[in-house]
Amino acid sequence: MTERKPKKQTLQQRIKFEHLIARISTMFINLKPDNIGRGIQQALESIGNFAGADRSYVFLISEGGTCADNVYELSLIHI
Repeated sequence: MTERKPKKQTLQQRIKFEHLIARISTMFINLKPDNIGRGIQQALESIGNFAGADRSYVFLISEGGTCADNVYELSLIHI
């Protein structure tokens, strides 16, 4: 019985994450090109809140993998 509870919690967390990804994906499908940047910020906020993070980032990795640019950043600390 005690082994089932952590597995059930893990499964419930996985289902919540998959719902979040589906919601974000749907949002991007319906976005106009002019709103992509704002959509990325909203996705960062949703994923960061889900993960309990203070900050979330999107890095663009160069084709050769030698350079990484921080292209989006969001602070999730609310004072």
